[in-house]
Amino acid sequence: MGVERARVSRSRVEARSGRGRCVATAGALVVLAGCVDGTLPGPSATPEPSPPSSLLQVEIDIDPDDANQLAGEGRNLLDVLGGEDCTDRLRDAPFTWFPADVTVDGELVTNVGIRKKGFIGSLSSERPSLKIKFDKYEPDQLWGEQERLTVNNSRQDPSRLRTCLAYRFFEAAGVPAPSCELAHVVANGTSLGVYTRVQDVKRRFLREHFGDDTGDLYEGTLSDFRDGWTGSFEPKTDTTDPDRTPLLPLVDALAGPDEDLEAALSDVLDLDEFARFWAAESIIGHWDGYAGNANNFFVYSLPDGLHFIPWGPDGTMVPRGGDDVPLMLNSLLPQRLYATAWGRQLYEDALHELLNDAWDPDGFVDLLSGWREAAAGDALSPGEFSDAVDELIELVEERASAYPSLLAGGLPELPLEPRPSPCQEFVGDIRLGFDTTWGTFGTPPFEAGQSTWNGEVDGAPFAFDAAAAAAGADAQGQPILASYGFRTTPERLDQVYAFVAPQDLRPGTVPLDFWGRRAYLIRSEPADAEGEFRGLVYGELTFEAAGTTPGAAIRGELSGVLVRGVAE
Repeated sequence: MGVERARVSRSRVEARSGRGRCVATAGALVVLAGCVDGTLPGPSATPEPSPPSSLLQVEIDIDPDDANQLAGEGRNLLDVLGGEDCTDRLRDAPFTWFPADVTVDGELVTNVGIRKKGFIGSLSSERPSLKIKFDKYEPDQLWGEQERLTVNNSRQDPSRLRTCLAYRFFEAAGVPAPSCELAHVVANGTSLGVYTRVQDVKRRFLREHFGDDTGDLYEGTLSDFRDGWTGSFEPKTDTTDPDRTPLLPLVDALAGPDEDLEAALSDVLDLDEFARFWAAESIIGHWDGYAGNANNFFVYSLPDGLHFIPWGPDGTMVPRGGDDVPLMLNSLLPQRLYATAWGRQLYEDALHELLNDAWDPDGFVDLLSGWREAAAGDALSPGEFSDAVDELIELVEERASAYPSLLAGGLPELPLEPRPSPCQEFVGDIRLGFDTTWGTFGTPPFEAGQSTWNGEVDGAPFAFDAAAAAAGADAQGQPILASYGFRTTPERLDQVYAFVAPQDLRPGTVPLDFWGRRAYLIRSEPADAEGEFRGLVYGELTFEAAGTTPGAAIRGELSGVLVRGVAE
């Protein structure tokens, strides 16, 4: 791979050597397959096939006890981020395979394997994402030609359409992406609503898109090409180098000086290809992808270099600030490129190229409208589903009109700093008792209710001269529980704020898991000083009594461990 690159004017299809790969066009749908001339796709027209008139129907029959166990399995953020080495180790999947019978579009397949899937943001006990392996217990058993079927709950996307839309755009941008369709999932006779069926990035995908399935494939989950971050790359085939040796040349290239960067990177990856991947992630706002969060991506190593594959885009296409250009810049490779004049120009050229040739708002709106019509009958809440699709359509149209003016002045100058570690360290434990009434939040705190504090933070036990509690709704209407502890010598005010969902305000226990239910400790020394963050609480919140009518009793206990970022 040479250092010289064509810019905006380069051909849609550029010659490559060292690998069989070609582009064929069926209508305007890019189809990648192994072939002999070794060409690489650039941006193409937006895929045009019409959405189906109905969804893939997936019906699961599983023992109820197994279903309950499957639904309850999972991990919390502390499992992922706990410890100073959280970015340099693999995380065990806490999921169990269970036998089940599965009917797909009327075809029954018996004694298949089924398990929950997900990292953090997609985990759900009510609507779990699922992996189905047809040959788990019966060798060579298939559904059609498929060994497996993956259905994702698209938990971060109330429209359920963002994943498929994102992958269609990656395809149009010339970036290898999984195929995607909508599915209706039913478990033991109960509808779980609309899911997305996503192609697994396995050997079949690699053959289809690269013409070669013998390379080294890794999944990146809070992973980057820098010291202390490579141990979390997960080998994904039985022949993938577990020592991650193929990734080290990129680590070394990024550790070198600016003057050598272009030549060093050109030896380990195709810079134009990566620029399209980076620009595509930025245009759709894939904040949880590689460029945005060093997360949710695959990297595939072949003799001609490394290739990036997108993953997990259900959180894309969300409202953004009116003056924000499309730019994701939270991992090392895009940061190093953006810090150089030639790297920034490479990215800017890719942005314009994709916006001109691959971003087709009219086509995307047609796709969304067709998918809505096909999925409406299977949505759990048709009204909310339709409103969410309307919002997504509006975002697609707004983004199309906003980008030209945003980019007219060029890309912004930004201070670039290495991303701090997301890892969390244990700093204490806490147990709070509270007894107050609804509607007291915002009133003088030490007149509102009672609280008891036990535990310690940063090696010192909690000890107060007075403690109190309050409960109510914050300015955004979210339920909040507050506990206050005050001491006079030396003067100090500790405050714990717990945010929950409205449906949590009833007797029972809910987890404090950061995703929707979170609690944190703020300390002010002296009491009227600006508060200092002391830690997130991971644990649980138990209500003995709760309600949202004025004066309703709010009584119970909050308990857990305190954690704080190692970089804070």
